[in-house]
Amino acid sequence: MSSVRPIRFFGTRAALALVPLVALAGVLGIGRTQDKAQREQSARLTIAHLRAEAGAQDAAAWRAIADGRVDAALASRVRRAFAGMYATVQAVDDHPSARRTLLPAMLRFENALGDELDHIASGRLAEARRLDTIRVEPAFAALEDALRREEAEHARRADAAERVGDVALWLIAVMTLCSVSGVFLLFHRARARRLEAELREESLERTVRDREHDANHDALTGLLNRRGLLEQVDAALAEARTDGSVGAVLLLDIDRFKEVNDALGHTAGDALLAELGPRLAPLLREVDCLARLGGDELAVLMRPGGRLSRRAAERLAARMRAAIAAPFVFDGLPVQLQASVGIAMFPRDGAGADDVLRCADVAMYRAKRDRSGAAVYDASMEEDSRARLAMTAQLRRALAEDELVVHFQPKARVRDGAVAGVEALVRWEHPERGLLAPGIFLDAVERAGLMHELTVCVLDQAIEQAACWAQEGLDLQVAVNLPEDSLRQVDLPGEVMALLARHDVPPHRLRLEVTEDVIMRDPLLIGDVVGRLAGHGIGISLDDFGTGYSSLAHLKRLAVDELKIDRAFIDGMAPGNDDAIIVRSTIEMARNLNLTVVAEGVETEAAWRQLEELGCDEVQGYLLGRPLAAGELTPWLHARRRPSAAPRG
Repeated sequence: MSSVRPIRFFGTRAALALVPLVALAGVLGIGRTQDKAQREQSARLTIAHLRAEAGAQDAAAWRAIADGRVDAALASRVRRAFAGMYATVQAVDDHPSARRTLLPAMLRFENALGDELDHIASGRLAEARRLDTIRVEPAFAALEDALRREEAEHARRADAAERVGDVALWLIAVMTLCSVSGVFLLFHRARARRLEAELREESLERTVRDREHDANHDALTGLLNRRGLLEQVDAALAEARTDGSVGAVLLLDIDRFKEVNDALGHTAGDALLAELGPRLAPLLREVDCLARLGGDELAVLMRPGGRLSRRAAERLAARMRAAIAAPFVFDGLPVQLQASVGIAMFPRDGAGADDVLRCADVAMYRAKRDRSGAAVYDASMEEDSRARLAMTAQLRRALAEDELVVHFQPKARVRDGAVAGVEALVRWEHPERGLLAPGIFLDAVERAGLMHELTVCVLDQAIEQAACWAQEGLDLQVAVNLPEDSLRQVDLPGEVMALLARHDVPPHRLRLEVTEDVIMRDPLLIGDVVGRLAGHGIGISLDDFGTGYSSLAHLKRLAVDELKIDRAFIDGMAPGNDDAIIVRSTIEMARNLNLTVVAEGVETEAAWRQLEELGCDEVQGYLLGRPLAAGELTPWLHARRRPSAAPRG
């Protein structure tokens, strides 16, 4: 026993002597490990924020594609965001190998995103969508993967440092077990550290959730955006393939929504779009979802399951159209909308989400073309869709290469057959299909948004030809039809006057024809544009009179000096019948309002004689002459001036 005691005593003294040294070393080690853990946690959080920021830039590009435009503010935000991301990586991440991985990935993503925004800003949306698929999304995925790996590495280092610190703390606590205050401090610090870590983690998760929500939802309506819908459709497709069920995507487009924006302003248009979600959501099942794809396009995903069928999708389309047709009220003004719906059933109509949405889009355009309200996709529509896209591309080329030409149809005074003027009518000199009538391509022009560009082209050619005829001694008034798109251009009077000045043609040699139904869609805006045109001395005709719904009160306020009676009344006119009574009443009303009356579609001598008896001023139709190119019509006009010329065609 005596030999053991000195050893035990020596060991106890040595242990007690080592306690302060171990404690000091432990304190220093804890400080260093805590600093290291904090640096690694800070780096991990920063990398996570970088990942969220990259997702936000990708989402911004999606929104730009959906809206079809890029403003200066967006481009500036993207540049600032990437500059901040580069600086953050350089300042925070002190591992050269990680920088070599992250910086090239960020650079590839920035270059791809910049090219996509340039395409959008230039109006090349199709190229932008293709670039998003082949470059932007792969670059974003690669950057996100690199950031996730780097984030995981920093988390591992932080955990390792914290474990080392915990071991040191517990060692000090064991060695200083007699110090209650030391044990309490150990527990308190560990608990505070855990709480701080939980708060940091919660803040990070909340930030990531917010960024992910913004990336997949529309800012105006709060609905899913295109990106979010595509993810949902892909998941539904996988479900349908697994259990053999059927789902549907309904693509809904508001008809003539541009009129609402033009008449009430974009604020009102946005307010109406925001009301669509609450109005349509109650019509859906709980498992279905509603999305806004951009502009006035919405989509519904009917998830597979139950007894979902084509008939169920058609019934939902009908209910949605009825809900949209119910009047909206904005500033006390009722606004009525109509919608066209395209339906695609999956997995039959597409192997992927993009394919399904494309099929629904094809069906929606068929519904618009046929004015049927809704249409279900089938493969036979593909040819129409390709033809529509091909014709749109050809029309753009035709405008650029002067393939659109103008023919002229004469109109004459009823009493003596003298030519009073001509009407300009557009034709397409197609390089492969020959001369095309407007009925073949005008719908495509309107869908492509080229109607005003076409109108300016026709105006330019018509005014130029009026100048040529004036040089040959033919003082003719040339009439040009104005579509709604042009009448909504507030600077239209200035454009027209500039064309007249360029060709040195006085305003009275030009007549512009507008239809009453177009004017009545927006009497204030369009009436003002028409009034300013008339104020310059340009003649204004109300075309297709009798087929619209204008009242005498409106007619008195319109700045028109000529009425053109629609050919539908002339074709059916016979002595004493309803059409003859309508024509007589129109002529009498026009005389009381000091307006010239022109009858369209006159094809027989009997109709000419009856119009002469009723007091009609001028006629236009095949009896007098068909539309001809200027080179063919000019000799006819010169011959018509000779005294021997017949008064009628």
